[in-house]
Amino acid sequence: MSDLGNLSYFLGLQFTETENGFFMHQSKYALDVLERFQMQNCNSASTPVETGNSSNSTDEDQAVDHTLFRQMIGCLRDVCNTRPGIAYGVGVVSRFIKTITHSMVGYSDTDWCGDKDDRKSTSGYVFMLGDSPIPWCSKKQNVVGLSSCEAEYISACMAVCQSVWLETLLKELKLRKEGRRKHVVNG
Repeated sequence: MSDLGNLSYFLGLQFTETENGFFMHQSKYALDVLERFQMQNCNSASTPVETGNSSNSTDEDQAVDHTLFRQMIGCLRDVCNTRPGIAYGVGVVSRFIKTITHSMVGYSDTDWCGDKDDRKSTSGYVFMLGDSPIPWCSKKQNVVGLSSCEAEYISACMAVCQSVWLETLLKELKLRKEGRRKHVVNG
């Protein structure tokens, strides 16, 4: 173990020691964000959001790079850690992020009596959202399966529990609508 001294910069947060303790800020990160998106010379504003302004999305809006827009919003959300005054404005512009519609697919499998010492099987699952794996797990089963069918059933139950939880999470995040669940059974 090494003593690296007092903490000064960690995950975009800067720490400066003062007489009253430590002062946490994101000056460097905020400047890096402005530079990353070529906004170093942007106009300053006394309030983060113009009052009485109602922004509406229309078909006549200019085409934007949705990936770049998401990156900007993500960076601004990080800056909200130390600048809560911009949180409302970031929330307003976050409304215009286009929702990506990807289907979620899950796979599960098991190895019947894979552990030669205690004869327990190992279950595994992975869920993919588009091309990205979101959760995955590999775990020894708590009981000894008496057949390969029983071991597969235990593994499938574990995957279904995870699937239900993921569906609920996606609905809470408003990334999934009611009634879009599709189950595929593969034997």
